[in-house]
Formats: sequence, C-alpha cells, structure tokens
Amino acid sequence: MDSVSVNGTTYSNVVVTLNAFTLLGVSGGTPSADSFDPATNTLVLGAVSFQGNTYNNVRARVDSYALTASTYSDCATNSVLTTVGSSSQIIMQGSDQTVTSTTGTVNRLTTFNGNSALEVQTDIAVLTGSATGSTSSTKSYQQVLPTSAVTYGAAQTLFSPTQGTLVQTSTYSPAIQSPLSLAINTPFSQTYGISVTSPTAGSASVSQTQSITFLGMESITVPAGSFMTCKIRSDSQSITANVAVTMSGTIWRVASGPYRGMTVKSLDNRTGVQAVATKLTLNGS
Repeated sequence: MDSVSVNGTTYSNVVVTLNAFTLLGVSGGTPSADSFDPATNTLVLGAVSFQGNTYNNVRARVDSYALTASTYSDCATNSVLTTVGSSSQIIMQGSDQTVTSTTGTVNRLTTFNGNSALEVQTDIAVLTGSATGSTSSTKSYQQVLPTSAVTYGAAQTLFSPTQGTLVQTSTYSPAIQSPLSLAINTPFSQTYGISVTSPTAGSASVSQTQSITFLGMESITVPAGSFMTCKIRSDSQSITANVAVTMSGTIWRVASGPYRGMTVKSLDNRTGVQAVATKLTLNGS
C-alpha cells in the first residue's frame, strides 16, 4: 500500500502479508484512504482490483498478518527509556509456569572505563517457577549514538536461594553495538571479548560472537494488550577456557505507542519455552 492510516498516524510504502482474513463487505462510493484499526483488526482498502473489476471501500477483518516493511528503527529506541529518572516494569508469564518481574531504571550519567555513559539498572525477580526467589541486578553502562547504542560494560549482582550471591563486573572490548536500523532478514554479527572480575570467583576472559536478525513486523496479542511489534532473533556463542556455550532466542518488541521498545514476548529457540507480557508499566502508568 502506498500509505495507510493507523490510529491517526500515516505510514508510507507498507508491505503486508495477509495470512488469514474475513471479508466484511464492500461499501462502494468514493474511495477512502486505506486504514487499519488494530483494536478490531479491521482493514479498509479504498480501491481493490480483482479479476478485472475494481471494488471501492473494501472492509475485511484481518485474522493473521505480518508486516514486512523494514521499520526496525521503530523498535530500537524510545527516548523515554533513556531519560534519567524514568522507570519501567514488565511482568512475563512463561509457558513453563515461570513468572518474572523485570524493572528498568535510568539512574544517572556517569563514566565507565573512561567512557561517558548512561547507567541503566535492570532488576529481575523470579516470582514463581523452579527458580523462585532468584534475583539479578545489573547496571549496564551505555551510550546512544546516531546509528547505534553501544554498551561498554556492566556490574551485576546475582542471587540464588541454592547458590547464594555472586557479584561481578564485565568490561566489553570492543563495546557491544546495537544498531538502530537493520535491514530485514540480514543478520548483524559482532565478536567481542568480555573481561569478567569477581571478588569471590576471580577473573575470566570470554570470547563472544553474537548475531542479530530483524525478521519483520508482526501484530501480536498478549495478556498485556495487542501490539505491532518487531520480531528479532538473537544467536550467540560464548567461549570460556575452550568451552563453548550457544544460545538462541527470539523476542518481540513494541513498535509504536508509549511502550515502544519494550519486550512483550520471548521464545527460547532451543527449548521452545515462551513467555508473554501480562503487565507493562512505564513511569507509573
């Protein structure tokens, strides 16, 4: 579509794959602008050509669709999430019955390893499931540049009811790059070293290779609501003392509205365990 209106916002050059839909009717008359109502999943097309005939103001309920335009930047940043003093919370329910609470807080501007950085704190608590009572608190040090967000390192405190508390600091060399724009189905790969130090566990050197792939836009519904999202796959391999560990996951990030950039669904590609957001909060609302 050359353009389509969604909740008052017009998007240009939109490419959509309709996987399933129900025709609601053809109103006729003067063609209107193409529009989509995400609350009812109703698509209105001003003019449709089919088998040599043109039909005006075609209304259809879209039951399943994927937006394939390259709009990754819509999900990559949200200035509210990088403003000192802001806070967010995501409650996720896993298919393995695990419930987690993730709270993000932008603490302050500071320096890390000689770099000017924003200190962003992420606190995760496992509320139910096999790891109930486990927590992690991570202060990451990052900076948003014109084309990417870079992360220089992190300070982390991990607690497990069975293993106790571990405190460690990680420094990345070179800094981890998170592009603000990605072409669809084109992996972005990077390799970096991680220097880990801990007062109790000593030090370690880790080599990590990570690949991020933007798979396109997808409309999903979770208990927290219905959202247009960016679907992103992440694959990584970490090597410590010649021992390799691989991980693979897919996340869905909100593409528009106040919760833009927040994760509302995740999938562990190895185990098939997925989690969906049951509650989103940004600055108290």
